[in-house]
Amino acid sequence: MFAVDLVTFSAILLFGIFVFAGVVRWYYDRRDRLLVDHRRYRTVFYCIRCGKIYSRARRREVSVCPHCGLENTRMKF
Repeated sequence: MFAVDLVTFSAILLFGIFVFAGVVRWYYDRRDRLLVDHRRYRTVFYCIRCGKIYSRARRREVSVCPHCGLENTRMKF
């Protein structure tokens, strides 16, 4: 056996806790990313010419109105 002072033991223990917390966070972030259905993300648009509200899949900044063909920017809430 070898002797370890309190400061070294505390540093090793803290390092182990941080590594464990990082691995747990990485695992759950990866799992959440894989479980999210990206097809559900939709962007809402309001046509300033015909007044229709419509949506498109994925996150977009501009889209063409399906009713009149005008290019509109997304609604910001």
